[in-house]
Amino acid sequence: MKAYQAWAGDIRVTDKTPRGAAMRFFAAYPNKRKCNVTEGTSDGQVFTVKYNLYPRQGPAYWPDVTKKTLETLPEN
Repeated sequence: MKAYQAWAGDIRVTDKTPRGAAMRFFAAYPNKRKCNVTEGTSDGQVFTVKYNLYPRQGPAYWPDVTKKTLETLPEN
């Protein structure tokens, strides 16, 4: 199923929406200043990111999300 992962260093938090993943990340790690959010799929245990070689395209990606910019992420 489609999922989004918020990450910083070796810390990873997964949710169904990009905003949800970032919100859960900052709730679990309130001392962190920023995180990145990546689109992928999850089977409940493993999060996988898929890149297409032809045509060249990658997953949706939001770098350097902060607590202030969290509200700009889509809630889909």
